[in-house]
Amino acid sequence: MSARTTVLDDGVRSALQAVSAAAKRGLGDPALAELVQIRASQLNHCAFCLDMHLTLAREHGVGERQLDLLDAWEEAGRSSTSGSGPRWS
Repeated sequence: MSARTTVLDDGVRSALQAVSAAAKRGLGDPALAELVQIRASQLNHCAFCLDMHLTLAREHGVGERQLDLLDAWEEAGRSSTSGSGPRWS
């Protein structure tokens, strides 16, 4: 684990909490807000943030299959030949 994940400055923590709260208000769905933040954490390669947002997403009812496929959301949202592909809202 890198130094950036072991100590988080209070100012940075406050700013990130404000962004998180704004995302939840703006999107109107806490589960969707967590999915957005998980994807951002994947792109930023931040294990600390991934762990935190994955836990919160599960608490908001996001299923394991949806979390497993988040990295490939563009493909996962397309209909499969059986019509049983995951749906993203």
